Amino acid sequence: MVINVSGFGESCSREHHGDLIVKPNHVLTISDETFCIDGNITVEAKAHLIIRNATLITKAKETQWGAEWTGIRVNEGARLDLFNVVLVADSGCGIWIDTTADAHVKILGVSLHGAMLGIGVSKNSYAAIVDSTVTDARVGEGGTLEIQDSTVSEIHISFDGPSATVIEGLAPGHFNNWALVPNKDHGMYLSLRETTVQAWAIAVAGGADVTLKDSALKRIRVSLGQATGRISNVRPGHYTEWELQGAGTLDCSLNLRLVNSDVSGGWLIDFGGRANVEVSSSAITRIRIGRTYVELHLQDVALGGLETEDGGAVINFSQVRISGGIYFVNAIITLKGDFSILPTAHIDTYENSTILRTYRVSVEDENGSPAVGASVELEAPNGQCLSATTDDNGVASFNLSFNDSNYSENWTLTVRLGDRTALRPVGFMSSSPVEIHISGSPGATQ
Repeated sequence: MVINVSGFGESCSREHHGDLIVKPNHVLTISDETFCIDGNITVEAKAHLIIRNATLITKAKETQWGAEWTGIRVNEGARLDLFNVVLVADSGCGIWIDTTADAHVKILGVSLHGAMLGIGVSKNSYAAIVDSTVTDARVGEGGTLEIQDSTVSEIHISFDGPSATVIEGLAPGHFNNWALVPNKDHGMYLSLRETTVQAWAIAVAGGADVTLKDSALKRIRVSLGQATGRISNVRPGHYTEWELQGAGTLDCSLNLRLVNSDVSGGWLIDFGGRANVEVSSSAITRIRIGRTYVELHLQDVALGGLETEDGGAVINFSQVRISGGIYFVNAIITLKGDFSILPTAHIDTYENSTILRTYRVSVEDENGSPAVGASVELEAPNGQCLSATTDDNGVASFNLSFNDSNYSENWTLTVRLGDRTALRPVGFMSSSPVEIHISGSPGATQ
């Protein structure tokens, strides 16, 4: 099979199907050819992979490093050299390089053609990028990242240690000779020489204590352990003076302060410990719950995505709008209250999960008044039927349980007021309350 890449006229001089593994203490060189791979690459401990003077064409599939990326994992003490390489994505995003302790990565003269290149530099690992184009570069505490004569679309800096760190003037632009060394306890080193950075992002976790002054960020990620209290007014915009912790706000192990700084993209909040938190008057790109149990109270929140993996939650909604992806894996969740699911919302993954949802059905008569005493029925595709009668406010409530076998099904909602009837489909992705306006001539069905 020859892979032809539209627009480049490239074909594979050598192909590798499945995952490529460079065994411990071995050296593999890919040179002066067009190399095509439809799997991932692992450079095992103390091995060395050299790709030079080559075109690397990837076909991504879902991996442990994330869907749509071709992963290169550089294990403990291993080395990866990319010299004068053209990256082409036949499908998927491109290459993501993931490092572990004592890994050593050099990227020199790498260009992108319909592909992206990302790298994560972990504790005690080192990466150097020279004369290259990089989509996403991430460095955490204990990692070293040196970039020269390059363009980076976005740099992510992660903090999780207890030492206080103050960063000033972090903003997109060209850096002639700049270095970030937060303090000796962090062990992080980031240097930029003759390099353009188009966007910055910050992540705080553990016991991090970070202050950002006079900065412009694309996004902020907050990863909480045990936490109680309130998060409010978190959204894209300008922050004259804002703090995550403090009286009437959040009680947790980390802290983040913004002083005269801007966030242009969004906020991501992760929960990794038991928490009871209210989030209000905010716009959140994504909330993620992993390997824990939390109680959340969301009020007046524009929420992009909601993710839970190996966890449980009770989430109370009030005036919430969900617009993005929903991801549930090994999740047990109770969803209460009212929230709107916008047309852009969708289910990314639903696997081995049980979700209990409370729906309100609000019924009005032809005059717009609450329809008291209306008969309301919900019938499942399997014939199961639930019934209720609207109260003095014209409202009836139901609890529906969803699992892997029925989350994509619609129930049939039937509302009868006198001799008039209204029918609506109701499913997991339906907004609550379900609003019904009874109108039309006697005997009519709408």
